Amino acid sequence: MFNTLVKNMERLKRYDLTGIIDPSIDDGADMHDKRVTKLYKEVTTEFLQRLSDLEANE
Repeated sequence: MFNTLVKNMERLKRYDLTGIIDPSIDDGADMHDKRVTKLYKEVTTEFLQRLSDLEANE
């Protein structure tokens, strides 16, 4: 459905236990947190673009 591929990442498996640190808020974010945050932003951007396209076609 989406062009952005969400792989089965270890950080996502543990998300409910440890959470993901937002690198724009906390300097404690490691490379894995940054990668997951970037991925979520890509999915969100694609989703919002699709919504915008649907509204434009109505």
